[in-house]
Amino acid sequence: MHSSRYSPIDKLVRIFEINLRRFKIIRPANTTPSYRPSFSIEIANSREESIENERKDKTSVKVFLYRSGFEGNTGAAAVLLQEGQLVPTAILTYHLGDATKHTLYEAEATRGILAMWILKAIDTKSDDEIQVYTNNQALIKVIRFPKAKSGKTLLTEFTVLAKQISG
Repeated sequence: MHSSRYSPIDKLVRIFEINLRRFKIIRPANTTPSYRPSFSIEIANSREESIENERKDKTSVKVFLYRSGFEGNTGAAAVLLQEGQLVPTAILTYHLGDATKHTLYEAEATRGILAMWILKAIDTKSDDEIQVYTNNQALIKVIRFPKAKSGKTLLTEFTVLAKQISG
């Protein structure tokens, strides 16, 4: 029996002259169903409750995440506020590009990565309390239940960085 070096999928690609460079490879989620992030996650029931929770929060390190769109482009930002400071200690921004070419998921994951970069840069200690605030639940939900989708590489980078943060 002769075994071909091409799989049935390879043969179809050749027959239909499919250009594989036009496709994006999305790898399956690499977490188990019992996966839990190394940090706690809280979602307020309403915008008002979220604002009130932040006002009452006495955490010494807070990072606020923002996503913006302007003239058809999208970007992400993270802003660090530390206890006793009246102005932000650090601000990181990133321009993703054309909003039609970048998903909400990518923008949210980028915001999370920016936050982790800031926290790594300030060298947090294991007893530091840290809060990261976002106005969108997309990042929170995908951290809880990772799925295979566009931008998953960014989420993987976020979770790797989050594990490196003390606090």
